[in-house]
Amino acid sequence: MILFLLKKMFISMYRFLRCNNQKGFALLLVLIFIQIFSLLGFYALESSVLAEKTNNESWKNENIYFISEHILHGIEMNFQDALSDCLVKEGDIINDWRSPDVCSGQFEGGHYYYVVEKLGEDSCARIQNTDINQFSAYYFRITLLVMIEKENIKRIFQSTIVKPDRRVEHCDMSFYWVSRGRQAWREISS
Repeated sequence: MILFLLKKMFISMYRFLRCNNQKGFALLLVLIFIQIFSLLGFYALESSVLAEKTNNESWKNENIYFISEHILHGIEMNFQDALSDCLVKEGDIINDWRSPDVCSGQFEGGHYYYVVEKLGEDSCARIQNTDINQFSAYYFRITLLVMIEKENIKRIFQSTIVKPDRRVEHCDMSFYWVSRGRQAWREISS
């Protein structure tokens, strides 16, 4: 549309100036078009730079998401087999991620810290796919802090998991089944 209007303007100006025998019109017209195309080129360049920055930021977010998911899955699998050394008391608030109660690890480009918190037992919930279906469910929350120092990125993730508890408490309601392992997870804005 713009090119059509420019072409129409060029033709009408050319006819007007040709009839009046104006000299130097072609030079003026070429300079105007060079200016217009330079502005269009600059706009396209700025647009591509902005798109590259947006894609780079999106890639960083996806990358830390997948790293965190991988780390969190590994912590959950290890915790299913044995109790963690990183177990904190219910309701404890972690102010310092480098305290002795916090477990840590490294990956290429950063560090991670995590704690496991007991949430409690559900005596009416029974764990599916266990050898003995008389295990009640014990809930835990894993809080994971992932830090990439080079890019100053910090993200916090939480996961709620269920482990079987050999103690079977009395249940006043009807029993229901839950799956062992991850029940929910979320990213907490930091």
